[in-house]
Amino acid sequence: MTGDIRMLVVSPAPELASRVNSALRGAGLIAQVEWSRDDKDAVGLLESPNYDLVFCDLPKVAPQKVVAAAAKHEPPLPVIGLADEISDELMDSGLKAGLRDLVICSRATQLAMVTRRELGALAAQRALTTAHESAAAASRERDTMFAQSGDALGRVDDGILIEANGAWRELFGDDNAQHGTPLMDLFDRDSRTTLKAALRKGTAESMELVAVGSDGLSLPVGVSVRIVHAVAGDLIEIAIRSGRGQRTLAEELERAQRQDAETGLLNRNAFLEELPQHPEDTLILIRIDQFARVVEQMGVIGSDSVAVQFAKLMHGRAAGGALAGRLEGSMFSLLMRAGKDGAIAWCDGLREALGKTAFEHGGRSTPLTASFGICLPDTGEPLQRLDHALAAVRAARTGGGNRVEVFTVAQPVAEAEPAIPDAEWADRIKRALMKGQFRLAFQPVASLHGETSEAHDSLLRLIDPEQGEVLPGEFLPAAQRSGLMTVIDRWVINEALKTLADPAHRRKGTLLFVRLSDDSLKDATLLKWLEPKINTAKPAERHLVFEFSAQQAEKWLKESRALAEALKALGCGILLGRAGASAASAQLLQHLPLDYVKFDVSVFDGLARDQARQEAVKEMLEQARERKILAIAPGIEDANTMALLWQLGVDFVQGNYLQEAEVVIGDG
Repeated sequence: MTGDIRMLVVSPAPELASRVNSALRGAGLIAQVEWSRDDKDAVGLLESPNYDLVFCDLPKVAPQKVVAAAAKHEPPLPVIGLADEISDELMDSGLKAGLRDLVICSRATQLAMVTRRELGALAAQRALTTAHESAAAASRERDTMFAQSGDALGRVDDGILIEANGAWRELFGDDNAQHGTPLMDLFDRDSRTTLKAALRKGTAESMELVAVGSDGLSLPVGVSVRIVHAVAGDLIEIAIRSGRGQRTLAEELERAQRQDAETGLLNRNAFLEELPQHPEDTLILIRIDQFARVVEQMGVIGSDSVAVQFAKLMHGRAAGGALAGRLEGSMFSLLMRAGKDGAIAWCDGLREALGKTAFEHGGRSTPLTASFGICLPDTGEPLQRLDHALAAVRAARTGGGNRVEVFTVAQPVAEAEPAIPDAEWADRIKRALMKGQFRLAFQPVASLHGETSEAHDSLLRLIDPEQGEVLPGEFLPAAQRSGLMTVIDRWVINEALKTLADPAHRRKGTLLFVRLSDDSLKDATLLKWLEPKINTAKPAERHLVFEFSAQQAEKWLKESRALAEALKALGCGILLGRAGASAASAQLLQHLPLDYVKFDVSVFDGLARDQARQEAVKEMLEQARERKILAIAPGIEDANTMALLWQLGVDFVQGNYLQEAEVVIGDG
């Protein structure tokens, strides 16, 4: 976490703010910590939208007014009580007043853990708010297209018309566009059998039927049927073309699905589809500098507004034949017919325009700069060109931002690191275990349906004294080949149990997911080792959840089922990970005693534009619900995907869009 985080300490003693700042910095959490002398002063300061967390000095400051002021934010800011000692009476009164937790001032490690947890929960709530707003915007856009379409459109539930647009009224008359009209009454007898079959199936591309118009005359029409996903449930939508040549709703939806919902530019998938079709165009990538600062300053909704304004400015300066897109939140793309000098001149022109523009929202404004990466034609295959442009953007950002870099073929994208032998990795892993150099990183798993308990995925990190944080992808393959995975798994389980045994986590109902390796899944001694550990830590029922991958379960189904049943008997939960990547995943829901299923990230690649894949996901979700298995979607990188998952009925989401995993600094 960076210094863009703002915290407020409410206390008559300004040195408490310094103590909090020092404790958090010592745990690697850099924030801007401000001081307020009393609750009245704090209420005034909290009118600013830019705070993330509040500390209240108990019992010197009554927390009620501070909590009320924090609750006016959307979502409400967490308020944590600080005290030299915490009695049962102080704990009860603080929680009743709305404090998220109480911490003894001298316990720096606990203070850092509670702070990280609350910031993670706040980030998840902010992301969920954005997802709900995106879902509502998508619904409004769909309703607008429905109303304005030149095709006659009607929505049907159980064969009864419940909604119709203006073109439908023109075709059938007002009396036959009312809620409650039987759909079959609007078609001749010979057409009804075909239409009934299409309604039962829920889809039909194009049928030649005969409608009965408002004047009683028969009219040959083309009819298509599709399912529309709505918050209230699924509906059947009927589109009728009477030969007038209007664009169909399906075509309008296809166009909308290629657009970024906020900016109207091509979205990531659409732009990547276009990239191979323009080998003679120059590719330019543009990343807004320090966009995290913009989010913190302007809020989630305000930062979206800033991105829209940036997109309009960028697109407005592009030539008519240029293709503009948005690859992710602060990364934009452009394909334009220009040489090196022309591309640089265009980038410099946009840089100059940014310097003269104030981006505003809700009475606040912010300046913007951007880093530009240019990849000229004939510098590789399409995806290589994208990598080259990304390398140029990184070079521009490394140089301080607000500059233009051009990739050249002679410039390597990355220098390959020499492979470290397994024996050397094995020695480093053993030393790390002995010296306490492993850490757990917790990434929030956020509920899409308002669950208040806190769930986190437990991720392993190695803190090397020279290299800093080492990700598991670098050392776990060597650990597996060296036979060290069972030792590492047991370290992770032990740390997870320590976390769950902490009183603060017990009060919050913290739930942790822990992965098991192939070696641990087949380890006959695991249960004998684990049972006394669980009896000592006494985690809440199903709050320690073990994860098997679908690939593991398919390969060792007998062993997986036996271990899952034994773990359930110990009070643990079971999660099936990476589900949906193969057809056998759905069958595993029937064979394993599961509490959760986590989809493979590949399932959601292009999900918004793939109706068939949406139906497959929905079918698997229905199977999970029948067995009371909760569904988790990982790897979420944007609000649009999260909004779609919410509509499909996914229970939890996880990903860097919500919050990146944060390392918990402890004693190891």
